[in-house]
Amino acid sequence: MHVMDINTFNPYFTALSLLQAVIKTHPQEFSWREPPYEYEYTKMPVDLLTGDPSIRIGLESGELSPLLMREKWALELGSYIALKKEYHIYQ
Repeated sequence: MHVMDINTFNPYFTALSLLQAVIKTHPQEFSWREPPYEYEYTKMPVDLLTGDPSIRIGLESGELSPLLMREKWALELGSYIALKKEYHIYQ
């Protein structure tokens, strides 16, 4: 893959899409890393990295595609981007 436009490329969305494709095409071979992970001994490592288990569960079940996740996050992300601009040191 070659990124042609850094303003439209979303690496997080791309990673979720790739994960979903691997889970869907290789369900028998795919597995998440099990705990422990660094300081945490009970939670799944991917849940720590993504913030909660809903992303993992959505990808595993196929009920929540990365496209739906992105749509769901769009409003919250827009609000966050507007808020964080107030704290930028540089424009």
